[in-house]
Amino acid sequence: MMRVLAGGVMALAGAFAAVACVVDESFPDGQFLCDPKGGGDECPAGLKCTPQGTCRHSTALIDGGGPDSCFPTTCGALAPKCGTQSDGCGNTIKCDCTAPDTCGGWGDPPNVGECGCSQSQNNLRPADTGFSDGASGGVAWQNAENVRASDNQYATAAFSDPKSSAILKAAAFGFKLPEKITITGIQVDIDRSATNSDTAITDKDVKLYVGSTYWPTSLTKPLAWSKVDTTNQYGGKGQLWGETAIDKTDVERSDFGVALTVSASAADTARVDQIRVTVFFNNPDCPHP
Repeated sequence: MMRVLAGGVMALAGAFAAVACVVDESFPDGQFLCDPKGGGDECPAGLKCTPQGTCRHSTALIDGGGPDSCFPTTCGALAPKCGTQSDGCGNTIKCDCTAPDTCGGWGDPPNVGECGCSQSQNNLRPADTGFSDGASGGVAWQNAENVRASDNQYATAAFSDPKSSAILKAAAFGFKLPEKITITGIQVDIDRSATNSDTAITDKDVKLYVGSTYWPTSLTKPLAWSKVDTTNQYGGKGQLWGETAIDKTDVERSDFGVALTVSASAADTARVDQIRVTVFFNNPDCPHP
């Protein structure tokens, strides 16, 4: 078999017919001539013979099939590129990635536009439920379910004199993490403020729990809550909250959550807008560190 370049140069196949032809994507479609009625090996690997007798990435005509017809490329030909890409014919196509790769999922900063994944990953989720634990005593939280979204709708604990609050719990974060991972830390973000002053409300306890078991370490911030909504971060990468290791099945449970208790030194109202959790982990299925 002989393969003919569109410019008229002959490409010997003969003894090399069994060797796969690797297509350099920098070559334009139409590099090789072919017989539309010929065998399946008329074109190099990855190209197809068009009715016009040239080897192209796709044989899907988009402008009537004239001699200058444009044949759009495919996501397979563009890989590892991903996201919204040009098809080479004036249109765009949306290319996805195969798990565990995600689009722009590797590099520092992320390599936007290419499929990949880094071993070091994180997953952030808001709570799907919130409630005041009445058994804990103290001033109850009202509208505790408002911790689910950052929308200026608050869970509140109103103090008429110096006291501690009941436990405000946020749970059901809906984590679905990859298999074989190692969790390297957990971060809690709490959007919160005080109503009347910048000095009266302070953290008493910020803990994680699973079911009825509280994890050993309580992380708090020393500064009083401001009247301006502020996001405070507790924990982070490398912080296991007193545990020696964290099983991914624990954070995937619906009764895994955050437990917050505050103290008031004077009459004031504590307000919590949203509680979020970020899980940091290493994924050995990803090739990049």
